[in-house]
Amino acid sequence: ELLGEDSSVKLEESGKPPLPSSLEEAIKEYPELDDVKGDLISVKLRGKYPKSKEDWYWLYKFLNSSTKD
Repeated sequence: ELLGEDSSVKLEESGKPPLPSSLEEAIKEYPELDDVKGDLISVKLRGKYPKSKEDWYWLYKFLNSSTKD
């Protein structure tokens, strides 16, 4: 179902852990992302995808703080 899942992982071979290459991978990495999955999907659809683990985590923090109703 996930196409090109390891293409972005292959780019990251500088001794750092591979980045989450999909929303599912990111959620495995940071289970808290599941809380803001809807927002992450809309971010993904706009093509603005995190480039590093820090970005994933920042994105989670940002979305989490901005979705407090």
